[in-house]
Amino acid sequence: MPNSLLPTDRHRMCPACSLLLCCLLLVCLAAGGCAGRPAAPAPSRPAVPDLAPSARARAVVHTARTGIGTPYAWGGCTPEQGFDCSGLVWWAFSENALSIPRTTEAQMNAGTDTHCTALRQGDILFFRISSKGLHAGIYTGDGRFVHSPKSGHTVREESMRKAYWQQRLLACRRVAP
Repeated sequence: MPNSLLPTDRHRMCPACSLLLCCLLLVCLAAGGCAGRPAAPAPSRPAVPDLAPSARARAVVHTARTGIGTPYAWGGCTPEQGFDCSGLVWWAFSENALSIPRTTEAQMNAGTDTHCTALRQGDILFFRISSKGLHAGIYTGDGRFVHSPKSGHTVREESMRKAYWQQRLLACRRVAP
């Protein structure tokens, strides 16, 4: 080590300062170095391939997509009235001769419980959007779903991989055979 780096009497630190410097050095080393490094990307769920949908499930998805652009209407369950979230789900299934309840709460008991990492087109997705509110949509494949979001908006298809939806995903149900 070069002599210029060795402490001299003139450059010695007091014991408290020396202890503080050692603590700071340990903190920097534990944090990965003082220069810092970019944060690692957040781990994401492994991509699970969509399960093969039945012809009826594909028909439900096709019907739901025909509703894209229809205005949100509380209590609405037809393209003429507009749709609320459960009304869109109810309509898409009923148009394909599949009977399900009309409200989101009742739809959560329809069909069979499905693990949300093993989705198939036509599965119903449920989200907790507030302490009391539930929201429903229809899985369309490739991490996307169709839903009628809220007043002032229209039926749309969007990614359920968005943090907003991932944080609120509550349950998944399979109704279409």
